[in-house]
Amino acid sequence: MKTFNRLTIGHKTNRQLCLLVAILTLVLVGSVATAISAETPLGTGQKPFEDGGPEQPGEGFANASELAVTTDLSSVDPRNVYRVEDLERYGSFGIAPSASLALNSSEWITAGDCTYQQRVDNPHWSNRYTKTSVHGWWVKKVGSSCPREANVDIYLQAHWCNYVGGCSYINIASNSDDVRAGGGSGRRVNARHGCDGSIRVSYRGAVDVDLKDRGDPGGLTYSVSVGRNCYPA
Repeated sequence: MKTFNRLTIGHKTNRQLCLLVAILTLVLVGSVATAISAETPLGTGQKPFEDGGPEQPGEGFANASELAVTTDLSSVDPRNVYRVEDLERYGSFGIAPSASLALNSSEWITAGDCTYQQRVDNPHWSNRYTKTSVHGWWVKKVGSSCPREANVDIYLQAHWCNYVGGCSYINIASNSDDVRAGGGSGRRVNARHGCDGSIRVSYRGAVDVDLKDRGDPGGLTYSVSVGRNCYPA
């Protein structure tokens, strides 16, 4: 009887040890899985839309009050970026009366022995239809001798009218970076802005390319106007 009790106790002890080992294994596996998921939040095989870095901070906003009292906004600096909440104090966003002619690509620009184009895509949805986004990039002519990188300034513009009747496309987001020619992943710059409601607004993109360490002509290249059910946030 004593031998049976020792065997029974021995079996119980072995089962307890096995159970403890199983629990520790599960905890370890769970910890590893959590760490992996933290590094790849979208999971294996899922890739986000290539949309540049995080939301652009929009530092250095221009004074929107200067836009409030004129019906002629043609003299507005096309590189000024305005805070949406300030613009809403003096007017509202909406659909442009007619689309302006645009080709999304400049003519060939010559700067010394470098010949290039600046390009911009049409404003489009990103982040599961919660933001409007636009990209800018540059391409060099075959056989042309250009710097390895150029600085690309990209602007997202929304059509805005003040309360006295002046209307224009106004920059609500911008971004700037040095990239190599060609476009595509890692070779384009993105600007985007979030939505606050589904009121339809006209958007367009504008891009300016500056060659590194070389003088070149200035000027923006515009995309076509695109309507989106995305009132700027």
